Amino acid sequence: EEVKLPFVFPWFSSSLTSVVVSSNGQINMDGSRDNGCCSVIPITPRYGGDRIALAQEDLNPGSGGSIFYLDRGDSVVISFENVPFYYDGGEVNAQVELFSSGRIELRWGSGNTAGDKIAAGVQSDAESLYAP
Repeated sequence: EEVKLPFVFPWFSSSLTSVVVSSNGQINMDGSRDNGCCSVIPITPRYGGDRIALAQEDLNPGSGGSIFYLDRGDSVVISFENVPFYYDGGEVNAQVELFSSGRIELRWGSGNTAGDKIAAGVQSDAESLYAP
Protein backbone atom coordinates (compact mmCIF):
# COMPACT_ATOMS: atom_id res chain seq x y z
CA GLU A 1 0.00 0.00 0.00
CA GLU A 2 1.28 3.46 -0.88
CA VAL A 3 1.69 5.86 2.02
CA LYS A 4 1.87 9.58 1.22
CA LEU A 5 4.41 11.41 3.37
CA PRO A 6 3.52 14.82 4.86
CA PHE A 7 7.03 16.05 3.99
CA VAL A 8 9.76 15.42 1.44
CA PHE A 9 11.93 12.61 2.79
CA PRO A 10 15.63 12.68 1.86
CA TRP A 11 16.69 9.23 0.66
CA PHE A 12 20.33 8.89 -0.42
CA SER A 13 20.48 10.92 -3.65
CA SER A 14 16.71 11.37 -4.09
CA SER A 15 13.73 12.95 -2.35
CA LEU A 16 10.54 11.00 -1.67
CA THR A 17 6.93 12.05 -1.15
CA SER A 18 5.57 8.51 -0.65
CA VAL A 19 6.66 4.96 0.22
CA VAL A 20 5.09 1.56 -0.47
CA VAL A 21 4.48 -0.73 2.53
CA SER A 22 4.65 -4.46 1.87
CA SER A 23 2.60 -6.97 3.85
CA ASN A 24 5.87 -8.85 4.47
CA GLY A 25 7.63 -6.27 6.64
CA GLN A 26 9.36 -4.27 3.92
CA ILE A 27 9.02 -0.58 3.02
CA ASN A 28 9.86 0.08 -0.63
CA MET A 29 11.51 3.43 -1.19
CA ASP A 30 11.64 3.23 -5.00
CA GLY A 31 7.92 2.89 -5.79
CA SER A 32 8.20 -0.87 -6.25
CA ARG A 33 5.19 -2.99 -5.29
CA ASP A 34 7.45 -6.02 -4.61
CA ASN A 35 6.07 -7.75 -1.51
CA GLY A 36 9.53 -8.60 -0.19
CA CYS A 37 8.87 -12.26 0.51
CA CYS A 38 10.85 -13.72 2.07
CA SER A 39 13.86 -12.65 4.08
CA VAL A 40 17.03 -11.89 2.16
CA ILE A 41 20.05 -11.90 4.46
CA PRO A 42 22.31 -10.11 4.10
CA ILE A 43 20.62 -7.21 2.45
CA THR A 44 22.90 -6.44 -0.47
CA PRO A 45 22.73 -4.46 -3.72
CA ARG A 46 22.80 -7.84 -5.48
CA TYR A 47 19.04 -8.02 -4.86
CA GLY A 48 18.47 -4.47 -6.09
CA GLY A 49 15.94 -1.89 -5.08
CA ASP A 50 15.74 0.75 -2.40
CA ARG A 51 14.05 -0.50 0.75
CA ILE A 52 13.84 -0.60 4.49
CA ALA A 53 13.53 -4.14 5.79
CA LEU A 54 11.78 -3.74 9.12
CA ALA A 55 10.92 -7.38 9.79
CA GLN A 56 11.09 -8.86 6.33
CA GLU A 57 9.80 -12.42 6.27
CA ASP A 58 6.76 -14.32 5.02
CA LEU A 59 4.06 -12.60 7.11
CA ASN A 60 0.30 -13.17 7.02
CA PRO A 61 -1.57 -9.99 8.02
CA GLY A 62 -4.73 -11.47 6.49
CA SER A 63 -5.02 -13.85 9.44
CA GLY A 64 -4.52 -11.25 12.19
CA GLY A 65 -2.67 -8.27 13.52
CA SER A 66 -2.52 -4.77 12.08
CA ILE A 67 -0.37 -2.67 9.82
CA PHE A 68 -1.00 1.02 10.30
CA TYR A 69 0.49 4.47 9.78
CA LEU A 70 0.64 7.48 12.06
CA ASP A 71 1.34 10.97 10.70
CA ARG A 72 3.13 12.96 13.42
CA GLY A 73 3.74 16.04 11.26
CA ASP A 74 7.54 15.92 11.14
CA SER A 75 7.61 12.10 11.11
CA VAL A 76 5.58 9.09 9.99
CA VAL A 77 5.39 5.87 12.01
CA ILE A 78 4.67 2.60 10.19
CA SER A 79 3.70 -0.18 12.62
CA PHE A 80 3.33 -3.93 12.31
CA GLU A 81 1.46 -5.08 15.43
CA ASN A 82 0.80 -8.74 16.18
CA VAL A 83 1.17 -9.67 12.50
CA PRO A 84 1.54 -13.48 12.34
CA PHE A 85 4.22 -15.33 10.46
CA TYR A 86 2.75 -17.28 7.57
CA TYR A 87 4.13 -20.72 8.46
CA ASP A 88 5.94 -20.84 11.77
CA GLY A 89 3.53 -19.34 14.30
CA GLY A 90 4.46 -16.35 16.40
CA GLU A 91 4.04 -12.74 15.36
CA VAL A 92 5.87 -9.55 14.52
CA ASN A 93 5.73 -6.34 16.54
CA ALA A 94 7.89 -3.68 14.93
CA GLN A 95 7.91 -0.03 13.85
CA VAL A 96 9.85 2.20 11.55
CA GLU A 97 9.74 5.97 11.99
CA LEU A 98 10.75 8.22 9.11
CA PHE A 99 11.68 11.77 10.13
CA SER A 100 11.58 14.81 7.83
CA SER A 101 15.32 15.24 8.55
CA GLY A 102 16.05 11.88 6.88
CA ARG A 103 16.61 10.02 10.14
CA ILE A 104 15.23 6.47 10.26
CA GLU A 105 14.46 4.60 13.49
CA LEU A 106 13.72 0.87 13.53
CA ARG A 107 12.05 -0.53 16.66
CA TRP A 108 11.09 -4.05 17.68
CA GLY A 109 8.72 -5.07 20.47
CA SER A 110 7.86 -8.37 22.08
CA GLY A 111 7.51 -11.49 19.98
CA ASN A 112 9.44 -11.63 16.72
CA THR A 113 10.74 -15.06 17.72
CA ALA A 114 9.25 -17.37 15.11
CA GLY A 115 9.97 -17.57 11.43
CA ASP A 116 13.13 -18.64 9.69
CA LYS A 117 15.13 -15.43 9.46
CA ILE A 118 14.03 -11.83 9.62
CA ALA A 119 15.88 -9.34 7.47
CA ALA A 120 16.30 -5.90 8.99
CA GLY A 121 18.19 -2.96 7.56
CA VAL A 122 18.34 -0.18 5.01
CA GLN A 123 19.28 -0.72 1.37
CA SER A 124 19.87 1.57 -1.53
CA ASP A 125 21.22 0.47 -4.88
CA ALA A 126 24.26 2.48 -3.81
CA GLU A 127 24.70 1.26 -0.21
CA SER A 128 23.45 -1.29 2.30
CA LEU A 129 23.26 -1.37 6.09
CA TYR A 130 21.89 -4.50 7.69
CA ALA A 131 21.55 -6.36 10.98
CA PRO A 132 21.97 -10.12 10.53
